[in-house]
Amino acid sequence: MKNTHKIVQRVTRSPTTQTRCATISPRCKVWLELDGQVVLSDWRVELLELIEETGSLTRAAKRLKVPYRTAWYKLKDIEECWGPKLVVTASGGLKGGGSHLTPEAQQIIARFRRVTTGVNQMVEERFRNQFADFRLAKLPNHHQEEKQ
Repeated sequence: MKNTHKIVQRVTRSPTTQTRCATISPRCKVWLELDGQVVLSDWRVELLELIEETGSLTRAAKRLKVPYRTAWYKLKDIEECWGPKLVVTASGGLKGGGSHLTPEAQQIIARFRRVTTGVNQMVEERFRNQFADFRLAKLPNHHQEEKQ
């Protein structure tokens, strides 16, 4: 019996010849500045919330995937800008110590959330009104090409 080998040619199109369309999506972020310096942002609020949730600046930093030192400096920046101490820390003891937010910190978080709530929805709505029929060609994903 004779072995017959078929040559199979895989045909692929280059990204420049593909005409896939993607929908455009708006993105926005809100932060507060004082004299051009960030004093509050989603990230900083998340840091405060995680300190309260985990009871520890160390655990909050790990959850945010930043070094402890970075989280500590950001916390100090926040406290310097806002005035009152925002985090109370207790060391050792029967409960092993820990950190929690002051009422001032909780109030700052609540106010920031009230400012930012609905902003993304408002931007989405305005964007849809202006660009509902607008499409752009999708940019080629060079990382996927390398894997193939």
